[in-house]
Amino acid sequence: MSLPRHRVPGELFDRIASGDGGAAALRLLHRVEYSRRLTLVRAVLTLAQQRRPDLGGVAGEVWAALTAVQRRSPEALRQVLCYPSAGPANLRLLRELSGGQPAPSLEPLAALTAAAVVRAALPTTVVLRVRGGWVALPSLGAARFPDAAEGEPAVVRVTRSGATVTAGEQVVRVPRDPFDGVAPGWSGLRRIAAPGSDTTLLLDDVDPFRFPASPWCVNRLPERDLRHWQDTVAEGWRLLCAVHPGPAEELGAGTRVLVPLARGPDGTTISASSSETHGCTALSTPPSPRALALALTHEIQHTKFAALLHALDLVDPAAVRSGARFYAPWRSDPRPLTGLFHGAYAHLGVAGFWGRQRRVETEPAALSYAHLEFVRWREASWEATGVLLDSGHLTPLGRRFVTGMRTALAALRREPVPAREVERAREMAADHRQEWTRRHTVGSHRK
Repeated sequence: MSLPRHRVPGELFDRIASGDGGAAALRLLHRVEYSRRLTLVRAVLTLAQQRRPDLGGVAGEVWAALTAVQRRSPEALRQVLCYPSAGPANLRLLRELSGGQPAPSLEPLAALTAAAVVRAALPTTVVLRVRGGWVALPSLGAARFPDAAEGEPAVVRVTRSGATVTAGEQVVRVPRDPFDGVAPGWSGLRRIAAPGSDTTLLLDDVDPFRFPASPWCVNRLPERDLRHWQDTVAEGWRLLCAVHPGPAEELGAGTRVLVPLARGPDGTTISASSSETHGCTALSTPPSPRALALALTHEIQHTKFAALLHALDLVDPAAVRSGARFYAPWRSDPRPLTGLFHGAYAHLGVAGFWGRQRRVETEPAALSYAHLEFVRWREASWEATGVLLDSGHLTPLGRRFVTGMRTALAALRREPVPAREVERAREMAADHRQEWTRRHTVGSHRK
């Protein structure tokens, strides 16, 4: 499998720094992530052959199958290896093999291989294991084997007539259309249309690696909840296209998978993304189209920034190793410099969202809230970018990026906001800092 090289043009880099970037940025960053996934797979298979003689044969079979898929259908390989869950699955294998942890198997990578051969219609067989009564094929869905023993072999077989998964005496046929097709024992990922664009999102509630950073993943949404998601996403996407065309364009090019989460311990809705699940947003059932649009806008910022950090050094590695922590106006805990950088960039996007949203709110309470959120997060991001520049821990590219953020924020800070909401935002910021200081008994930040 070959690995391409990538270059981030200066003009596009500056557009991303401003909080924008458009579809061009997401397409470039997606290619970067694909190369990173290929590198991860190569590293996993090389380490398996070098350090685990018992896994050498399996590693060779996986490599041969993936190479055959790339020759037959490069798009099938890209779709599987770029699927969000492929990142944490391969990274876990790499860590296990690198750290000499006991008896790692290559099963997560074998599952990706099985999905790739199914997508490519490549006649072959791949042996997996039943886990919790399921056999998952990442990016497609999962076969259900309620009577199978834990760890029982399951054979994924692709022939000219289609694909099947067999465990014991039970055979589950993978539909020709794994998403909308119906077959006994098969649970495909569900499609959710995004009106006004060519985007179709996948709702993943079956893949075991779909969002391992969260303990609140929901397993198989009932139909009633699925309809709520479909309706809310449709209305939220219409809002994005009408009022927030920039984020809508980026989301259309960069977000492919939604992972449903339960509410947090205090009953609050959650949204999250991860540097290893590129193209995925995990979130609790959205209470409203506006809440969904805001969550997606917030998380696409994290998605862009995480992928950019995989391509370029914006923070001095010594700062990361130092363990320094800083005050962040949106968190209750001290943050490492990279975490502060992430949050500042995400809240630049949040401020922009409320800056646009306040132009269309007509109900007085909703308009006041939009003004408040706009000024609160533009000031919070402005403060954080000042800390970043003063830290002395940015690379030259990092300083250029933060300077671009500051230019965009300066323009937002020139927009007028009613004095009442400005004062309330200042009070909220002061209260947050006071509570943070009380908890951590330090000043505005510490190095």
